[in-house]
Amino acid sequence: IFIVSGFWHGANWTFIIWGLLNAIYFFPLLMSKRNRNHLGDIAPDKLFPSIKDLIQITLTFILSCLAWIFFRAENITHALSYIKNIFINSTLHPGQFLVYIKWSFLLIFMLFIIIEWTNRNRKHALDFENNHLSRPFRWGLYYFLVTAILLWGGEQQTFIYFQF
Repeated sequence: IFIVSGFWHGANWTFIIWGLLNAIYFFPLLMSKRNRNHLGDIAPDKLFPSIKDLIQITLTFILSCLAWIFFRAENITHALSYIKNIFINSTLHPGQFLVYIKWSFLLIFMLFIIIEWTNRNRKHALDFENNHLSRPFRWGLYYFLVTAILLWGGEQQTFIYFQF
């Protein structure tokens, strides 16, 4: 199904590899019949994730981003070059990347992570209706988030499916 999804997105090998990578990621769970083990919330009723949960979340994020490089690349050479530049041609040394990140962006990013984590068991992350937050605070947060998106949203890009 994942490979067929790659074909559906276009006649480019990058989409096939994107589908193949997702299939490879899923295959061990399917073969070990553990593909239905992780349908609920992560760390229910816990304030913080365990180290194991944190590692699994991080690994899933990294593998997904790796697959999306192929999805967005013009061709396989472009994707491989991009991946190579991430690991080999980087001019940053370990730990030096924080120097290049704007602190305002880092604070907003952490706010989004906190909101997402604390509302992980709700229908969507910005569902504050049944929290004990006052209505003015909630609406202030909504306005702040919209302002943050407008200020730090980056350059305008076309919707990804307009290319199909």
